[in-house]
Amino acid sequence: MLLYKVRDVVRENVGRDRIAEHMLDWAMERGLREIEKENNWYWMEAIKSFSLVVDQQGYSVYTSTSNGLNIPAYKDSQILFAQDTDSDAWDEVPGPEEASVVQADYLDTDEGFPKVWTKAESSTDVTMKVWPPKPDATYAMQLHYYNWTSLPTDPTSEAHEVLKRWPEALIYLATEQAVVATAKDISMGQYWRTLYEGSELTKMTRYHQDRAQSHRGDLVPLRGSRAKNYGARLEQGYRF
Repeated sequence: MLLYKVRDVVRENVGRDRIAEHMLDWAMERGLREIEKENNWYWMEAIKSFSLVVDQQGYSVYTSTSNGLNIPAYKDSQILFAQDTDSDAWDEVPGPEEASVVQADYLDTDEGFPKVWTKAESSTDVTMKVWPPKPDATYAMQLHYYNWTSLPTDPTSEAHEVLKRWPEALIYLATEQAVVATAKDISMGQYWRTLYEGSELTKMTRYHQDRAQSHRGDLVPLRGSRAKNYGARLEQGYRF
C-alpha cells in the first residue's frame, strides 16, 4: 500500500480534525518502531563489510571514526564472518561471547586471526572486540546484523516491506500511537493494539519463520565444523 494511503487510513481512524500533520508523521514512525521492537524481522537484515586494523581489538558500531563501523541505526547482531588473507573462504567467528569469560583465555599480547568476538553495550555506543586482541593482518570481515528501518519520504512510495506486505500492522499501531498521544485514550489505543496482536503479528511471525526456514544456509559458505556448528545453533533457535 502506498504510504499516503496508509496515512489517510490512520488519519480517518483518529479523526481528520484531531491530529496535526507533524503528529501523524510521529505516529507513523512510532508505529513502525513498535513493529520492529517485536522481533529481528527479515527486512531489517543488513551486512557491513570492513577490515580489521593490525593490533586493534575494539570497533565502535555507531561511530564513523577510524575504529568505527558507522552503523547509526544498528539494532542487534546476527553473525560475524572473517576471511583469512590466504583464502577466499569465509569462517564464522563465534560470538558474541561474554568478555569476562573470553579474556581469561588470552594474553594482552596475543596475536592472530580472530577466533571469537565479544560485544559491550553502553548508553551511547556498542563496542565489538575480537580475540586474540591483536589482529596480525587486515582481515576482511562481514557483520550480518539487524538495522532499524525508516519509511520512505515520498508519500507515493511503498518502498518498504511493511508497506508492501504488512500495511494493516502499520495502520493499527500508528493509530494506537496517535489516539493515545492526541486523545489520551488508552483504552482505544489498546483496542488497536489488540487488532495488531490478534491478526497481523501472528501472520508476520509465521511468514518470518517460514522464510527463515527456507533461507537457512544462504548467508555465506562456511567451512568444516564451523558450518556444522552454525547449522546446529539455527536448529536450536540460537539468537546471534
